Amino acid sequence: MCKQEEDTDDETWNMAMASSTCLAKIALTVRDQAVNFVMPFLDKHINSPDWRRREASLQAFGSILEGPSNAALAPYMSQVIDVVIQKMSDPSVPVKDTAAWTIGRICEFHTQSILPQHWQLLMRPPPPDNPGAEGEGVLLAGLKDDPRVAANVCWALHNLAEQLEDARDQETNPLSPLFITIARALLQASERSDAGENNLRCSAYEALNTTLQNAAADTRGNVEQLLPVILQRLQDTFALQI
Repeated sequence: MCKQEEDTDDETWNMAMASSTCLAKIALTVRDQAVNFVMPFLDKHINSPDWRRREASLQAFGSILEGPSNAALAPYMSQVIDVVIQKMSDPSVPVKDTAAWTIGRICEFHTQSILPQHWQLLMRPPPPDNPGAEGEGVLLAGLKDDPRVAANVCWALHNLAEQLEDARDQETNPLSPLFITIARALLQASERSDAGENNLRCSAYEALNTTLQNAAADTRGNVEQLLPVILQRLQDTFALQI
């Protein structure tokens, strides 16, 4: 997994991707035993000066999130989530890309391990015009990053919204306070001049669709405000030269 090829897209099959896929299948098979092998690797390499080892350690952790039990992963999750959030600001694009993917895997399989302080770091709204205010959450910032990073952030937001399918008919749910912030950020991502790269535009609309689908009753007014924007975009597509 440390044999990544620089400047390759996510669709290129290579040694690192094959190794990651194999590790994921092993974790599904041996389940809890995989944790004892991967965590020392992550501890050793997560802060390596070599970006390939930082990226590989994130990839290894993300690869074993489906398979091992919650009990086996629980002792590590809080600390690792802190580290993954930090790596969303890594100087290396592949490391940020894999950090976003790992957050997506956590949202898909272990949402219950994300603590309130993590949510704040992930989803903090953009600050008001206040120089001393804390910056926006790393997922919202990631939507403005390199297209491959932004596309994986969209996937993470999609997975997050998907977890609330059973709560969509409630008066409110955990999506409600974030609804406007997420919807606005996804619409902005879909408008980027480079949104055609790495399937970003499609990923943004898929995440927005799931967010709308699983929104609670108290967001209906916000949904009504979004409809004219979405309908205008749909109308604009009929004017495109194919």
